[in-house]
Amino acid sequence: MSWRATSYVKRLRCHADGTPLTAREKLILFVVADYYDDRRGCAWPGFSVLSEEALTSRRHLGTLLEQIEGHGTLAIERSDGRSNSYRLPKLAKTREASSLETREATSLPANKTREISTSQLGKSVPQTREIATSLEGTEGTERKRGQKNRPLAALAVGVLSDLTARRNHVTEEFSIEVYEALLKFEQYRKKIRKPLTEHAVELILKKLRQFQAEGMNPIEVLEQSEINGWAGVFPVRKERGREQPKSFHERRSEKSAEAINKVLGRIAEASGGVQRALPPARK
Repeated sequence: MSWRATSYVKRLRCHADGTPLTAREKLILFVVADYYDDRRGCAWPGFSVLSEEALTSRRHLGTLLEQIEGHGTLAIERSDGRSNSYRLPKLAKTREASSLETREATSLPANKTREISTSQLGKSVPQTREIATSLEGTEGTERKRGQKNRPLAALAVGVLSDLTARRNHVTEEFSIEVYEALLKFEQYRKKIRKPLTEHAVELILKKLRQFQAEGMNPIEVLEQSEINGWAGVFPVRKERGREQPKSFHERRSEKSAEAINKVLGRIAEASGGVQRALPPARK
C-alpha cells in the first residue's frame, strides 16, 4: 500500500493526455494504488483481484485497462504466467522531482534547509490529515472483518461517483421520487440477504422503463415488491371490482336454502314426484 500513490490518484481529474477521467477508470486506479510498492515503483495485483475489487467484470476490465494505458495514465508490463505490472508514469516523475529537491535542500546551509523542509511539510501535512480523516471510519470495520487495512475510503470515491451518476440518470429519466424508492428497494434487498449488483440495477431500470411505458407507476412497482416480499419487480396487480360483501345472516340463509333444496331434489328423484320449491324468504 502506498500513500503517495493513493494521494496522487485521489487528485486526478484527467488522463495524462487531458482526457476527462471516468469514475470507473478512477476506481481501477485506486485499486492499483492500493497495491503500489514505492520501492519497486509498480503494483502487480492479480487480474481476478483487480476485477473483484474494482467491481468490474474481467472482460470490461481488460477494455478499461487498454483505454487507461492508451491515455498514458497507466503503463502495463504484461508477462506470461505471472501477474502484470502496473506503473503510474507521472507518479514516478513526481517522485524523482521530490528526491531532486531533497538533494538540493541538503546541499544548502542549515537555516535554508530548515525553511525548505518547513514549507514542504506545510504542503504535505494537510494532505496526510485529509487521508487519515477519511480512513478513520473504515479501519475499524476492516479489523472486524479480519482483512488487511486498505484505503477503502479512497475506493469509495469512485463508488460514490458511480452513485452520483446513477442518481442523475434516474432523476432525469424518471424523477427524484423514483430514485429514492430505488434506494429503499436496495436496502430491502440487503435485509433479505440478496444485495443488488450493478448489472441487476440496470435490469431493474430497464423493466421500470417498460412498465412506465405501459402506464404503470415505477414507485408502485417497487413498493409492491417490498410489500409482497419479492426479490424482483413485476407489473402492478390491478384490483378487480368486487361486489358489496354479504352479511353473515345472508350467507347462512343462502347455504341453508341450498342444502334444503338438495335434500328435496333427492327425495323427488327417489319418489318420482315433482320437486317442491321453497317459499320465498320472509323479509
